[in-house]
Amino acid sequence: MKKKREEEERQRRIRRERGIESDEEDEEKEEEEEQLPPLYVPDEPNSIHCGFYSTHDPNKFWVSMGSYDAGYLYECDFPDEKKNLQLKREDREDDIGDPCQAVPVTDSNDVPIRNITFSKNGQQVIFGFEDGSIRIQSINQDGLKFKPNTSHGDLTGLGPYWTLNVHDNNYGEVTSVATSMDDRYIFTTGTDGNFFVYRLMTQEQIEEAKAIAKAKIPSARKEDIERKVDDIENKDHYSIEVEKQKAEHDRMMKLAEEKKMNVRRTIARLRRQFKKLLESNADLPEHLQLERMEFEMDPEIKKDMERQTAQRIELVRKELAWESDKHQIALDKLKKRFKNELECERITVISIQSSHEVSTFRTSELSEDFYQLKADMVSRQATRMTERGLSRDPTREALLRQAKRSESESDTMIGIGAQDHKKTMVLTGRLGEKVANALQKAERIKKKREARKAQWVELHEHKPPEDYEDPDDIRAIKEAQEHMGDFKLKTAKDYVVPEHLRMNAHKKLNQLIILKELLHEHKYEFNQKVIGLRNKKVRMITDIKGYIQDLVELQKEMPMEQHKPLPTCPDLHPCEVPEKKFEYTRESLLKFKEEMAVRAVNEIKGIDSGGFGGFGGFGGGAAPPPPEPMKQESATPTKIGTPKQIVSSMSVRSGVSVENISSPGKELSVLEQQLLKVKEIRVLYRQDTILKKIDELIRNFDAELRILRHYKFKEDIDLKNADLRHVTLFEELQLLKEFEKSENVLAAKVESKENEKEEMQIKVAECKAKLDAKRKDIDRLHDKEKALYAQFQASLGENNKFAEFLTKVFKKKIKRAKKKALAEDGASDDESEESSDDDSDWSSEEEDSDEDGLDDSVCPPGCDQALFDNTCALREKRLDFEELLAEEKKTADALKKETDTLNRKQKIIDNALSTAEGDLEAFQLEKQQKLNELDIVVTLKLHQVEHVVNGSLPQDLSSTLVFTNNSMVRLQRRITELKEEKTAQRRLYKEHRQQHVRLIKERKLMETRIVELEEQCKESMIQKFGCVVDLEKIETLGVNRNIEELKERIRQNEVTNTNDLQKWQEKIESKKDRITELTRENTEAIRHLTMLLGENKGLEKALDSRQKTLSLGPAMVGGEFQGSRKADLEEKQRLIQLVQLQAQEIEALKEEISLLSRKGGHILPPTQPPMPPTPHNRQVMSSNGPS
Repeated sequence: MKKKREEEERQRRIRRERGIESDEEDEEKEEEEEQLPPLYVPDEPNSIHCGFYSTHDPNKFWVSMGSYDAGYLYECDFPDEKKNLQLKREDREDDIGDPCQAVPVTDSNDVPIRNITFSKNGQQVIFGFEDGSIRIQSINQDGLKFKPNTSHGDLTGLGPYWTLNVHDNNYGEVTSVATSMDDRYIFTTGTDGNFFVYRLMTQEQIEEAKAIAKAKIPSARKEDIERKVDDIENKDHYSIEVEKQKAEHDRMMKLAEEKKMNVRRTIARLRRQFKKLLESNADLPEHLQLERMEFEMDPEIKKDMERQTAQRIELVRKELAWESDKHQIALDKLKKRFKNELECERITVISIQSSHEVSTFRTSELSEDFYQLKADMVSRQATRMTERGLSRDPTREALLRQAKRSESESDTMIGIGAQDHKKTMVLTGRLGEKVANALQKAERIKKKREARKAQWVELHEHKPPEDYEDPDDIRAIKEAQEHMGDFKLKTAKDYVVPEHLRMNAHKKLNQLIILKELLHEHKYEFNQKVIGLRNKKVRMITDIKGYIQDLVELQKEMPMEQHKPLPTCPDLHPCEVPEKKFEYTRESLLKFKEEMAVRAVNEIKGIDSGGFGGFGGFGGGAAPPPPEPMKQESATPTKIGTPKQIVSSMSVRSGVSVENISSPGKELSVLEQQLLKVKEIRVLYRQDTILKKIDELIRNFDAELRILRHYKFKEDIDLKNADLRHVTLFEELQLLKEFEKSENVLAAKVESKENEKEEMQIKVAECKAKLDAKRKDIDRLHDKEKALYAQFQASLGENNKFAEFLTKVFKKKIKRAKKKALAEDGASDDESEESSDDDSDWSSEEEDSDEDGLDDSVCPPGCDQALFDNTCALREKRLDFEELLAEEKKTADALKKETDTLNRKQKIIDNALSTAEGDLEAFQLEKQQKLNELDIVVTLKLHQVEHVVNGSLPQDLSSTLVFTNNSMVRLQRRITELKEEKTAQRRLYKEHRQQHVRLIKERKLMETRIVELEEQCKESMIQKFGCVVDLEKIETLGVNRNIEELKERIRQNEVTNTNDLQKWQEKIESKKDRITELTRENTEAIRHLTMLLGENKGLEKALDSRQKTLSLGPAMVGGEFQGSRKADLEEKQRLIQLVQLQAQEIEALKEEISLLSRKGGHILPPTQPPMPPTPHNRQVMSSNGPS
């Protein structure tokens, strides 16, 4: 008892220091009797988990309760009227219904007991707890009135126990415990779906174990003899002096405490006296009472105390400022580490009518490093696309540029030649007329021949060489080889890593980034769905509260027997709004302060601080209460009273009692009864409708929650597989980083060789383009020579007696000093051969003229001096062309040699590139083999495993292969497709072979036909000209450029005029279409108006006839049908006239269109035949007139 008082005094002192309890309250507690704190009685009684009858008194029973009453077994008695009456007489009404006794279950941590079972021998009791643990506890049977039966015992004395955690601590509460008939086995079941069986020790085995484990007390004498005393060498070891100092210190502290207590008692006594004075003053009459201010002896004392209190508070605040800042910084760090990075907390939405629940994924925001890596990835991809666009076949581009350049140069040269022709071409008189007449015929023949030449050139250009292979066929073969449909295993020794499947660290990092972003996106989308469901529940709760309020107001107008029970309004649980856990109020802070004080007191007292001995039980202390649903103050409905209260309130408001309403003395009329019945039905219908709406809201919400829960199961599987994939990608990334350096070296080598190859291809292409340009220039110079010769022949005219002399002058070679040495030094064998081949037809004549010693400096007598001078000028041009041709041939030979040299270098670069690519491919294969050694987790179901040996799954799965079903089906389908393709290829081969034979026969026939036509052509030439002549030379005679230009100008003018005429024709056609459309619209309007007028007239006639029939009586009924028939005939006649009128209008429009299509045509008004002067026709004509 003394220790208890000391402990209480110590706790009181601690509370005073913390400010929880004041000195005044302490003195009041000491003055008054020690009062126990009021018993806590929950608003709602706690649930009873199990119960059984007492063995020593049949009128009593034992129960186990949950929540606040957990941790005890209560013995209660059945209601007894005599006992209750006696308690009422003794003014102990509060004791009615209290349990007789409460037996604590030690070391239970206030965990509710769900099941109690006795052993068959009645010596043990078995408890099944809510946390999934079981306890076997011995029963002390001393003092029993009679021996217990085989199924129950007494719990007044509980002995030692043994406990074990069996089921899940959170979800595995024990639902049932049973023992076998011989108490050898114990069976337990729990809500976690598990069923456990344990073997128990018999009573004999327990006694033997106790005997063995019983402690043996050693002999004190023997221990003193054997004990050896060691010297104390530690300075800090306990000594008598230290004990004396400690005792003195404790004595001084005790005296100080006693002195404090004396002062406190004095203060308390003075307070009591002051309190009695106040009470005496309050008992006095009001005019004799003193005011409260008159009791203050000195007001400065109060001010001084308030000032001191404020100073102390400020001092405490300054003393705790550092500690407060420290804790605030720690809190900020914790929030930054664990809270601020969170994008979504774990929100659990709980079903209303079932135990289903669905939770969000606790996700964090993507870090800045991730976004930086993603930006780098996007920039790398953009750079790669740019490089791919820049590296588009530079050889082809170089060729295109060179071709454009050569075409522009050729156009320039052609323009220069044309200007020369314009300057030198002069044709007048009869010769010009003759050339003009012959030009058309020669031009037609020339066009035909040029067209035929173009066809032959195009045909020769498209003719493939003997070793030519179609690019489409090569592409198809390559695609077939790469996508044959088979699967090349990466573990094969001859496996070649394709270009698109080659992996490096950057690509793998991109895959990791994409996978992480997809994971975050999936979690975010699912979290949004759960949050939306939570928000829907909030709205649903608000709606249900409104419905319940409507029901309350509605039931106030209904009799009690028609009331239906109000549905329970669901509430939000704390786990559904975790963001509110950081929201607090002053009341919550005070409550937390009280809880912390109680916890500190319990820690000092050491209440239930231990566990279950050596079995790892939980610590002592009261179990935390279960989480209660959160109340929404903003949407809390008004308190709903009992039906009796509602009826009484109705009676008070109406001013009439319920008995008076239902009394038989007051009778209602029939109408009032019916109205009352209608109102009652309406109110009942509204009540049922509101209840159905509430039930439908709850059921729909639960259904959506179950669907979302099922979706989350699938999402969990996908996310788990994605996490496994993430681990695999990370391992591959680490491995690829090890190979990155060597791979970069090999890739740089291949890239340099490719760049060299591209540069060499560009150089080769440029050389080829230059060579082709030079060859075109040479051909162009040859054409100019031919044109110059044709110009010379045209200048000679017909029957010129000096033609032979002038021809020799024109063909004579003159040694000119410039560029001769260069021409001799650059000569070679190839040049001599080409020059000999390219010499004109008059080379032999030149030699003859040189041998004859022709004098070309003097014009012979009788020859036209202008013609002679023109011939000498043409000779100078011919010599210029020959010199240019020699230079072009020399340049072409140099380009040819340079092209051959570049081709040889390109072959060397190709060989080096092939070697570098082979080294890179071997490295890729080695890297792939290292990647194959990594373990990859693949989720499979049992029905997906087809590798079975003797009906069972083998232990060694190294030879197995994980293959997708789609790929397997595709391979099986590919076998059939290959057979069909083989048959089709054979059929195509046979058809192509037959076509090849047919084409060979047709070619032979065409060759024979060509030979025949050539013979006919030669015979025709001999018959007409006497010899075989060159048709091209004949065609060049009589060519006049001026006439050709004039004809071209005329043709262009004709084309321009034709285009203008076509445009005007299109405008005319559009106008015609517009006129036709307007006519159609007008006709439709006329038809509609006519129909409406006819209907109006018919309705008027029907109305008139109906009125006449009603006025004349039944005798005129037969005339009604005759009148309607007559009206039909008139309507038919009117429609016929309308059709005729429209036909006439159409004819008039056609005539107008034909007049408009002619030049200078006049528009005449359309002719219209006269119409009969009927009123209806007049209306139709008046309606048609404006249109």
